[in-house]
Amino acid sequence: MTRKTSLVLSWASFGCFLVSLALPALLFRANPAYDGWVLLLMGWIAVLGFNFGWFANFLIVAAWVSFMFKGRFLARMLAVGAVLIAADSVRLVGKYVPLDEANVNKAFVSGFGPGFFLWIASMVLIFAASWPRAEQESGSKVDACSPASKP
Repeated sequence: MTRKTSLVLSWASFGCFLVSLALPALLFRANPAYDGWVLLLMGWIAVLGFNFGWFANFLIVAAWVSFMFKGRFLARMLAVGAVLIAADSVRLVGKYVPLDEANVNKAFVSGFGPGFFLWIASMVLIFAASWPRAEQESGSKVDACSPASKP
């Protein structure tokens, strides 16, 4: 993969994340859908229901930072971790989730909107962007954080 392709994929990852904030991400049976920005701000409440998918946001930001500083191996591992943690959100479908911190109001989750899928796509794209470039695989350049660079 060329440097230009990696940069395009990394910007696409960031763009997908930003667009996901403006779109419906969590769909409810009787309540209006929650947009991504609402979930970004209030997603910590899901911890009350033992769902930890919201914490994937920290890993995706760390993956972007690592990618910017040429830590491609670390960015890949963080992106994989983000996808795995985000996958915990799938358990929400078909369950009642709290709508407030007091756990008084609840809503039935009926599915995911396009914002959720763009959120996941942003993680997959930064993983793809951090894939080793052709010159790295040939040994002329090695990622400082990869196991291959260790003596």
